[in-house]
Amino acid sequence: MNKTYYSQCIKFHQFWKLKVVKRRIFPSRSDKMELEKALKKRINFYSQFISSNDLCFDVGANIGNRVEPLLSLNAKVVAVEPQEKCCEILRRKFGNKISLEAKGLGEKEEEKIFYISDISVLSSFSEEWIDSVENSKRFGSYKWRKAQLMKITTLDILIKKYGVP
Repeated sequence: MNKTYYSQCIKFHQFWKLKVVKRRIFPSRSDKMELEKALKKRINFYSQFISSNDLCFDVGANIGNRVEPLLSLNAKVVAVEPQEKCCEILRRKFGNKISLEAKGLGEKEEEKIFYISDISVLSSFSEEWIDSVENSKRFGSYKWRKAQLMKITTLDILIKKYGVP
């Protein structure tokens, strides 16, 4: 069976999700090389600004694509991420190497509605942003099917707890 058969049976975004999952579980040699290349680029970029033992806040950490290069530079990382599935991945990938705040970040402590997309990187607190993305049809195959009340903390609170990044 080939890609065409599967793409006729399921929607494109579902096919793409399966492909991404497959690449994470069974990465090919070229997948591994591509990931290593991307990691090296990020390390090179962040090394211009980050030194060993620097404190970094990764706001909207998602699954840790920025956390990994920061840890490689021996930074202390606070990952701020409201999505529970992403938090589980962060805990599994990085354990106690990071401090994890399972919340959103905003101007005041409160609870806000978080709009959950079919793909985690498109999930957002901002209705305006979602409207603009939907109107642009940029990510036309993805939808925001769920909404959940999430806790919000502030940058000031994080600084009191962890220090100045």
